[in-house]
Amino acid sequence: MNRRSIAAGIVLLSLVVMGAPRAVAELLDRPSEKVAGADWYQIDRPELIEISEKVLAMPDIPLEAREEIIRIQALEMDWDIAAMIYQPVDESRIPTGADGKKVGLFLLHGGSGDHRSLDRFARFLVSKFGYKIVNMSYPGRLYLHDPSRNWPGDTMWTENGVRLMRTPVWLRGEEITPDQYDVVEDREESRRRRWGTLTLACAKEGTTFYNRMAGWPVAFEEGGKAMLAQHLPEGEYSIYAHGHSTGGPFTMIFSQRVPNMAGILGMESSAFGALYGKMMRDIQGIQETWDAPFNCLRIRSWRDTARYYGYELIQQEGAKSLERLAMVMEEVLERWPRSTRTAQFKAENIIHFDQPGELTNAAMATARRLNMTEDEMKELADHYVGFLSELSVPTRSRFLRYFSRSPRTAATTHPKSTGMSTCRATRPWSRPRGFVWCSSTRALTATAPPRRGSRWASLRWARFCGSRRFKGDSSIQRGGNDASFPSVVCEIRRS
Repeated sequence: MNRRSIAAGIVLLSLVVMGAPRAVAELLDRPSEKVAGADWYQIDRPELIEISEKVLAMPDIPLEAREEIIRIQALEMDWDIAAMIYQPVDESRIPTGADGKKVGLFLLHGGSGDHRSLDRFARFLVSKFGYKIVNMSYPGRLYLHDPSRNWPGDTMWTENGVRLMRTPVWLRGEEITPDQYDVVEDREESRRRRWGTLTLACAKEGTTFYNRMAGWPVAFEEGGKAMLAQHLPEGEYSIYAHGHSTGGPFTMIFSQRVPNMAGILGMESSAFGALYGKMMRDIQGIQETWDAPFNCLRIRSWRDTARYYGYELIQQEGAKSLERLAMVMEEVLERWPRSTRTAQFKAENIIHFDQPGELTNAAMATARRLNMTEDEMKELADHYVGFLSELSVPTRSRFLRYFSRSPRTAATTHPKSTGMSTCRATRPWSRPRGFVWCSSTRALTATAPPRRGSRWASLRWARFCGSRRFKGDSSIQRGGNDASFPSVVCEIRRS
């Protein structure tokens, strides 16, 4: 990640964490534009560069980083949870937030990799601001069988006429053997238009693979809670969480399950799975957001490089990029091998893409394995489905800030998508309670001028109304701990 591309974003996010009402008031003192029911504010490129240069010029704070792997038990199975821990060498340099507690950050990567994708990001944050950071991998994502943590080979290959798939490492020393899954190809037209041919490793019932695929959501929850309790303990730290892309719904989950979680600092992030699913259905017109059983692991391939690269080329070159299609295909195939050192498989679509039915099926499979009673099965199913949206909580609760930044050109986080998916289409929470701002890597990089007519030349954020009241109550407060904080920030009640 380019240091310049995050500098301006971090300084604005820091205003939220540290409580700097005057500075934010100055940023809001500018004309706004109404888009999809939201007031959007714009910061032009010269100002972005100025902010970026100021942050990059700040003196570096010496830091230390170490890998941490803990073993937890969830659903009567052992799981290894991996993370990197970063902090200043001199712990007195860890800043104190507006609430008087030390500032800790919790980072979750995107859907294809592991925590290493956020390593440079984490080191930059510590070196400039002194935060203590827990940067965690999803269960099974880090390759624990090799000290380098690099996955070997490709994600799928053939051996003695048998198609083999890369599978997660949920526990050191455990191997998912080929006899535990069937290889399935999905070529349904609407999904093929989005992803190309989907390759799935579908676990057979009764196998370790099947039990893991049914149990990982709870392992994710319990692993994150244990990691944060150990390194950012309640009473000493307030935690601000960032989840990139697929990591976003999981930071939202933790926001109501970790007692000292103070807020969300999302950059190119997603909200709760139920909101993201609604946005896909209502705005993107995708009625079947995902259609695979919980026990099917999606195995990524060069097609995933192609779908992202294709969208980038549309923004940069338009339809003319098709005139060099042969070259584009070569570029895709050259890029893909460089990405296979990370996991490149995904089980999390059942949460990210709002699949309550498959979450229920996963819970039922776990309940049958544990010989649960009917009441216990229902309770577990409710717990699984509860991962998709905010929890129902008592009236007396505290509030969380939600502050999010995303590329203006991204279809899923464009102002229209953001405003409609979290405001108009989910009217029960109708009072203003969101604070979202959008920018892009190109906009924040002084060495990469925007193309003529490009929308990547400025930064935007918005105040907008919130998300659906799925269960329980919500409200707004201006400024959380600081009553003079001028923005309306996203507030989620938590017991």
